[in-house]
Formats: sequence, C-alpha cells, structure tokens
Amino acid sequence: MLSLSFSVAAHSNNRFNVNDMKAQMWADSVMATLSDDEKIGQLFIFTTKAQDTPALRTALLKQVKENKVGGLLFWKGNCEGQAALTNLAQSTAKVPLLITLDGEWGLRMRLDNTLRYPRKLTLSALDNDSLIYDWGVELGRQCKALGIHVNFDPVLDVNLNPDNPVINVRSFGDDAKDIARKASIFVRGMHQYGIACVGKHFPGHGDTQQDSHKELALVTHDRATLDSVDLLPYRRLQEEHLLDGVMVGHISVPVLDNSGMAASLSKTIVTDFVRGEMGYNGLIMTDAMKMGAVAKRKNYCVEALVAGNDMILDAGEGNATGTAIASVKKAVADGVLTMDDIEQKCRKVLIYKYLCGAHEYKPVDPERIASVLNSESAKSLQQRIARGCVTVLKNSGRAIPMAS
Repeated sequence: MLSLSFSVAAHSNNRFNVNDMKAQMWADSVMATLSDDEKIGQLFIFTTKAQDTPALRTALLKQVKENKVGGLLFWKGNCEGQAALTNLAQSTAKVPLLITLDGEWGLRMRLDNTLRYPRKLTLSALDNDSLIYDWGVELGRQCKALGIHVNFDPVLDVNLNPDNPVINVRSFGDDAKDIARKASIFVRGMHQYGIACVGKHFPGHGDTQQDSHKELALVTHDRATLDSVDLLPYRRLQEEHLLDGVMVGHISVPVLDNSGMAASLSKTIVTDFVRGEMGYNGLIMTDAMKMGAVAKRKNYCVEALVAGNDMILDAGEGNATGTAIASVKKAVADGVLTMDDIEQKCRKVLIYKYLCGAHEYKPVDPERIASVLNSESAKSLQQRIARGCVTVLKNSGRAIPMAS
C-alpha cells in the first residue's frame, strides 16, 4: 500500500493554482495582445480526428486561424497523425493551444497504435495502490511526449446503477471513498509530468439510466445522498488540491436545480453551487456540447457560458464551432454576456495554459513518437497491471494454483 507521505505531499503541492503569480503575469501579458474576438475563441476546444490528411489539415487551420480556438481534442486516429497535426496547429496559433485528451484507459482510447491499459473498474481490483500511481506517472509521460496538457480523467462517478448504459466499467466502483482515494493516487502520478486532470461528470453520472450522449440523464438522489456519495470524490480531491478541473455533465439534478436544466447549462449549479457553495475557483468546462442531451437547444454554448463554465468542449461537427462563436459574439452585443465575463474566463484559460506548460511548446517528432510511447517500460507496466488485476472469484476444490 502507499505510504502516508503521498497524502502529506498532496497538501503541499497545489500544482494548478490559479493564484500563481507567474501564471497571472503571463496571462495578463497575452490578454493585452488579444482582440475581443480572440478572447472569445480561447473559450472553445475544437475536436478533430488524429489523422494527418489534407482535408483535416485545412479544417484544423481554419479553426486556428479564423476561429482562434483555445484548445484541441484529438480522437480516432494514430499517434503520428496527432503529432503532425499538433505541430501544425501549435506552429500556426498566435496563442499556444491547450492540447487535451479523453484518455480514461490511456491513449489507446483514441489512438490505434498505442498501448491499452485496463478500465477503471478493472483497476479497482488491484490490491497494490502503487500500480495505480505508476499508471498515472506512465500516462503522464506519454501525454508529455505527445504534447498533451490535459486529460479528461479521472472519472469520479460512483457506479451504483446496474442499468447505467454509459458509466459502468468507466468507474472505479461503487464505493465513493475508495474512488476518491484511487483517483487522488492516479492524479498525483499524472502530476509528475505536469499533466492537468479534469474530474468528471459533475455532479455524478453513476446512478442514471439514461445515456447523456443521447438524452438528458436524470439523478434523483436527495441532498444527503448527493453529499455522501456523488460529491464526496470531488470534495476529497478539492481538499487535497488535486481537482485540477471540473467537467460538468449533461445531467438533470433536481435537488440542486429543480428547473430540469442540464447541470452543464445551469447557473444555479455551476456558479451558485460549484463556485459559491463549494468555493471552487479552478477551470470548469462542459462535457461535449454536441451530445444529444443538450445539442437540440438553440444557443447551448451561450447558455453554458452564462451558467459559469470557462470552456466549451466540442461544439459540434463541421462549422458548428464557428457558429457557436458567432452566437457568443451576438450574446455580448445583446448584453446576455459581457466582455468582462469573457475576459475573466479567457484569463483563467490562459493561466491554465501557463500552469500546464503550453507556453513552452516543443515540436513532436512524428517518426519517433510511436516508439517513445510504446516503450519497453510501458509494456512492462501494462503486464504488471494486468497480472495485478486478475481476481479469483471462486476456487472450487482449490484448483488454483495448478499442480505442476
């Protein structure tokens, strides 16, 4: 088991502190160079395939040059493609881009030619917590090598509903305290390489019967259950300065907001509860906005910013990001949002870019990246974790271990 020193170290290492003076000074120096349109663009994370094709290069350059997006999320491709497109985008962008990953079980969740590691529910079978820490360190190393700054993980959902169609094996299990402990160990590992970890799906998607990719999910917990179960992992990580960011889910939580609004679009939840009651001052972002739970709403990205989110993830396919940015500009012109709102969010995004090291961009070598990621030590850890997760549920007649 891990020694107490891990817990003590966590309290003294607030790596993603928005009050960091150097980060604030850098952010302010960049802010002074940005137009209003550029400040709005910084609030958007554009999603693209990790495939180095002429069409994707053209589409990516449009987002960087015209929409001035603040970040990228790659999916469905290979590490060489992501390296090449990252180089192209970063070398073109006026402001360094925040490169993000949705890598719950490693880069393989998105990139074909990388190593696959077990999902959270399998990892919960480990009786050696040091392997979870080692896994965090290794994924941090891989992210750093590929130019990634942020991982949308850990999943902090408590897996209480066997009929849940979307969380289940993505969760560390059904024990909120154990989820918090394992998540904190994992995050500390990622921090060894300066990678920010965003907890999701706030305030908790574990006890739902709907898939928010398709429809609005509903959490019917009372306040006592929400506090002792769903919110416990977030509060524990926040106390240990390990909640680098919060991803708000497309979930209706009547006990917090009885209007039926998705948490991601609810000012009552994002501003009044997360910012107010919880006192969280870090980066808050939406889940992917093209998801069915919210995508049918007319101005969902404006609603998300009004609610208090700092960044919008994946506004949708095609020119959806450009359309969403235009809707935000109109909202500012109409007084629905103010430029002060935009500037506060933009400044925080820039602060995080500094804290994540995005201001120190170095090109990634596409020809070498596969061998760097799939190193022998990475393969060895993959095997050690796989062996550690093997669980004997029943051993009739003591058949295991087998006689030689």
